[in-house]
Amino acid sequence: MEHEDPRNGESSHRSSKKSKIASRFISESEIRDQFSHHQPGVARINNGSFGSCPGSVLAAQRQWQLQFLRQPDNFYFNTLRNGIMASRKIIKDLINADHVDEVSLVDNATTAAAIVLQQIGRSFAEGKYEKNDTVLMLHCAFQAVKKSIQAYVTRAGGSVTEVVRDGEEEGVRDKDGVITGYARISHQIYNTLEDYEKFRDAINRLVEDGTTCKMLSVE
Repeated sequence: MEHEDPRNGESSHRSSKKSKIASRFISESEIRDQFSHHQPGVARINNGSFGSCPGSVLAAQRQWQLQFLRQPDNFYFNTLRNGIMASRKIIKDLINADHVDEVSLVDNATTAAAIVLQQIGRSFAEGKYEKNDTVLMLHCAFQAVKKSIQAYVTRAGGSVTEVVRDGEEEGVRDKDGVITGYARISHQIYNTLEDYEKFRDAINRLVEDGTTCKMLSVE
C-alpha cells in the first residue's frame, strides 16, 4: 500500500499466519439458546433482508456500544479501527483472500455495489471506459443492484445487457414457459431442525412427483 494509516491497523507486513476459527458445530440446544429472544412458533422464510440475530451477536454489539459511550474519542481512534482490522483478518481467512487489503466491511450488498459502481462511473468520466461500452449483468442479480447498475452506467453513457446463464431458465420453467416452482431454503432461519427438514422434504417430494403450478388447485 502506498499510503498506510496506522490508525487502521494497516501494515505492509504480510503474515501467513491464519487466525484460529472454531470448527465445532453448534448443537441444537445452543441454537435454541442463541435465539431464545425470537418469538416461539414463528419460522421465517426469508431472513436475507432482516431477521433475528443470535444472542451472542446482540451481546457483543452491546459491549461495543458501551465501549463507545465510555470514551467516544478514544474508542474511535484507538479501539474501533483495530477492531475492524481484526475482523477483516478473520474474514480474509474465511474467504481465502490473499491479503487483508482485499477485504472491506460495508453495511450490505447494495452499499458494496454502489461503491463499485461509483468507481465505474468515474472510469467512464476519466476515459478508461468509452461511451456506449456495455456492462454485462446476470439476470439473477439482486433487484436493487440491477437498478443501481442501470442508473450509474446509463447515466455515464454506457449500456447494460442482462445475461441469462445456460440452462438457468429451464430449471424453473416447463415446456410451456410456466414457472414450475422456486424455493430458497436457509437452515438458519428455523427455530428447530425439524421445521427445516419438514420444509425441505416437502419441496423434494414436489420435485420428485413432477408437480407444477398447473397441477395446483386454485380456490
